[in-house]
Amino acid sequence: MLNKIQNRITQLDNWLDKEGIKEEQAHLIKDSREKLYWHYGYLMALKDVLALLFGKIPIHHKQDTYN
Repeated sequence: MLNKIQNRITQLDNWLDKEGIKEEQAHLIKDSREKLYWHYGYLMALKDVLALLFGKIPIHHKQDTYN
């Protein structure tokens, strides 16, 4: 499992480098939409880690929907 996580980190890191997001840092702008999305993504990542560690999601989790 650790190897899969490390590979995913490498893939995402390379993609973000390619997209130039690391240089932009729009998530640091106060009250920006990007800041909200960054924190939402961080929250989901923390919930995913807990789910992996304990085999369940101990916090209410609303499924994403697409329109």
